Amino acid sequence: MDKERTRTAVKYYLGADLFIAMLKEDDELKPSATTIFTAAKKGRVEVFTSIATLLEILFWASKVKVKRARIREYLRVAARLVSNVAPLGYEDLIVAAEYLQTQPVFALDAIHAAAAGTWPILSSDAVYERLGLQRIEPIKFADDLKKDLD
Repeated sequence: MDKERTRTAVKYYLGADLFIAMLKEDDELKPSATTIFTAAKKGRVEVFTSIATLLEILFWASKVKVKRARIREYLRVAARLVSNVAPLGYEDLIVAAEYLQTQPVFALDAIHAAAAGTWPILSSDAVYERLGLQRIEPIKFADDLKKDLD
């Protein structure tokens, strides 16, 4: 996975909030997440995420005390929602450490930022703007996708 823009098509890094919204029974982001994932499946938008997202899903599932049998299924569902789950390497962790030195952010947010590289991040979390990255609000993005599909 190229972490820098080397092609003309834009890819979007998906934050964990969109995946978690899909896994919850009720979440305000769920309709937007559904639109984005449906458009991705139809090839209308290219999305990817990283192994950090799957890690964050594990943390979330543990926090909300999801039944152990369901955690594995949650990870499978999340991985199937995108065509590419990028691995993380040592260099990504170095970049994340640099983000942590410049801004007071959570380590997972810094890792997501490093994994996104120069691609825009679809997330409801404004922390990525503080890191100087391009963040796109998922609800607005989904609304724009709907308009294009109509």
